Amino acid sequence: MPDPASKRTASADVDRSLQALERLRARVETAAKEIERLRTENAALTERVRALAALDATGADPDALHLTLDTDPDVLRAKVQSFIETLDRMLAEPVADAPDSTP
Repeated sequence: MPDPASKRTASADVDRSLQALERLRARVETAAKEIERLRTENAALTERVRALAALDATGADPDALHLTLDTDPDVLRAKVQSFIETLDRMLAEPVADAPDSTP
């Protein structure tokens, strides 16, 4: 007959594994949403580059080819810095969040 204490330990291990799996699932969903947002932004930037290249190919005045930002440079800088800090935090998290694959 199994020891009740070992059943509780096994149950606690399963609970921790399920919690870790749920945290991992949430992180993957967040990353997937961010990837989709970045793909959309990348597509828009690709179109802008194509338009600029087409304008350049026409022999337009080089001074007419100005790359402009849609937002204030300080706002853009803050967004990029926030993104970098988020990635740094995610990379710094211990791998212990993942379910243990050892027997």
